[in-house]
Amino acid sequence: MPRKLRIIFPGAVYHITVRGNNQQKIFRKIADYFKLLRILREAKKQFGFRLYAFVFMPNHFHLLICVGEKFSISEIMKRVNQTYTQYFNKKYKCSGHLFQGRFFCSLINNEAYFWEVSRYIHLNPVRAKLCLRPVDYQWSSYQFYCQEIINDDLIDREELLEKYFPVKNLLLNEKLVEYQKFVEEGMFLKDDDYNKLANTLKIVD
Repeated sequence: MPRKLRIIFPGAVYHITVRGNNQQKIFRKIADYFKLLRILREAKKQFGFRLYAFVFMPNHFHLLICVGEKFSISEIMKRVNQTYTQYFNKKYKCSGHLFQGRFFCSLINNEAYFWEVSRYIHLNPVRAKLCLRPVDYQWSSYQFYCQEIINDDLIDREELLEKYFPVKNLLLNEKLVEYQKFVEEGMFLKDDDYNKLANTLKIVD
């Protein structure tokens, strides 16, 4: 069966999901999470993409990513996945596929989808009962949206906040508070309602 073609153009925004093969853990130790963070940082410098959100779960990870002018999402994810797989297999003396097939890639083609994906990513650990609040989970970009001053350019949060709150008279700290409210309101959605919303927007976990 032929592969489904990716929709590719400069400035496209994608929701990426990468799963462990047969649902296996892709992070065994804390150092593994740090390694994938370093790989993302290096890839961002090399490929010039913008990263709005991420979460690393024990057996999968999510990215909300906007590609630049020169490189496609396939080129970016090939480098990220291959580099991490080589690291993982060497460290744990494994062979073969770490990830389940190709990465899942969904084009973000409307504003509602963009915001729900960002919230879905940040609430993933809460839904999986790994923490009580999204801010408590270390391996997520949500922490970048919970402090006014950050010395890290991994997450393009000002761009996300400008897209979400284009009103010019809102200060950065006000935008951060509003975004936190938006995300955390999702904690009170019933599982059935949240899953229905995810299915409607084709958000894949």
